[in-house]
Amino acid sequence: MALLGKKKKTVEWSDMDKKRFVPYYGGLLLGVRATTHPYNVIKTRLMDRNSLKFYRGTMDCLFKVIKQEGFVAMYKGFSVQCCHIGTSLMYITSYAYTRNLVKDSYPQGSDFTVSFLAGGIAALVSQSIGVPVDVVSQFIMINRAAAKLHSRPLFFEEVKSLPVVCRDIYARGGARAFYNGFNASVLTFVPSSAILWGFYSFYTHFLLSHAPSTVPLFAVQACAGPLAAICAAPLSHPMDLVRVRIQLMQSPNVRMACADIYQSQGLAGFTRGLVPRAIAITHSSIIMLLCYETVKQLSVKKGYVDQWNDGTTLQ
Repeated sequence: MALLGKKKKTVEWSDMDKKRFVPYYGGLLLGVRATTHPYNVIKTRLMDRNSLKFYRGTMDCLFKVIKQEGFVAMYKGFSVQCCHIGTSLMYITSYAYTRNLVKDSYPQGSDFTVSFLAGGIAALVSQSIGVPVDVVSQFIMINRAAAKLHSRPLFFEEVKSLPVVCRDIYARGGARAFYNGFNASVLTFVPSSAILWGFYSFYTHFLLSHAPSTVPLFAVQACAGPLAAICAAPLSHPMDLVRVRIQLMQSPNVRMACADIYQSQGLAGFTRGLVPRAIAITHSSIIMLLCYETVKQLSVKKGYVDQWNDGTTLQ
């Protein structure tokens, strides 16, 4: 395991074997989705305009969903969210490629700036397929019908009901309905991704320069991930709430969604669902970033390490 006393060389997109990187990272993403999905269900329920009639807060929502619908309800929409593995692969490969491109074009740029720009551009690219997936999965998540234990698992029941959900969405606004909230999604995820990657780079370098030389690099990265997520979650949450309202067709645009939230709950309304979202982002950032760093190491091109035989550590 790498220690901090050694020189560091960041593994960039051009240094990796893509045939290894994509399947390795894709497999790990499925595990990330499985562990964070319950948080997203609770977050989406709380962001629903009608949630004030049912839930007082995060824990109240959690207990009521499990009690009234069964624990399996915590995985409503998971079958559709699995499609986000493709989105996430597009996102992480766009990030790695853009970071490499920006670094080559502007070698004088700081690592924070390079990561910030790459994170924002990667989020913009991934939203092209991410928005329809979010729209469909959120409609399934807010369904309060009891998730009965059928003879077949919930996954297959959801797949069976997908045509019905998609027809319902299409009937409300045609093909454009699947891209409801696209602008809000861009305004949510582009800044959030830029902040996350920018501050992840910042905290990694900051901790590397202040931690004892005996601390493993892996431990530094494990700390930098949640610190970056803590910065990203509250700053991007109000727009994420607006995005969900629009995608659930409870508001037609950003301006009216903001006005509706403020009129019903005041400024405090823009924090509704923040706790489960912050937990989900922090949880997923630790796993995602460490997986990314690990897979980078596993995907380094054959013979690449031989170029750095002077004790340099790859990161």
